Amino acid sequence: MKADVHSNYSLVEVDCLDLSSNTGLLGVWQGSIAGTAVGGAPPANCSVNIRTLIVQHYRGGHPVLHHPPTTQSNQSGSRSWTGSFCTGVATHWQAMQTGITAITGHPTVNGCIQVVLLGYRPGAAPGAVVVSTPTGYLASTRIGTVRRRLTT
Repeated sequence: MKADVHSNYSLVEVDCLDLSSNTGLLGVWQGSIAGTAVGGAPPANCSVNIRTLIVQHYRGGHPVLHHPPTTQSNQSGSRSWTGSFCTGVATHWQAMQTGITAITGHPTVNGCIQVVLLGYRPGAAPGAVVVSTPTGYLASTRIGTVRRRLTT
């Protein structure tokens, strides 16, 4: 994924939570992996939106990941990314998720999968949470924004 991210940005932490246990085991990775795309940088609040595709109808909007932006050379105008760039991002994201799912041999982590939570009631048992496994990923050609909401 680092080839899809401008060199101004680095991945510095990944947090994982086990939703299948009563204790909610937490995993944290810290480090630094810098993006390798070099060129003109779009504004810092731009993002590449990666949508998780699921079979079920989802009533809360579609789950979206706001991925850091790439270079201006991958833009098709001021409001969209090129189609070929978005196809590449979706392919790379799917490959990364497939790689994570294939993890074996670790003492406590084997076969992590991404899920989308479809239903939850406060106080419900972990088995009562309805989840869906993604069937694929789609990177939108429309440039997304990651605006901070300030509270005073």
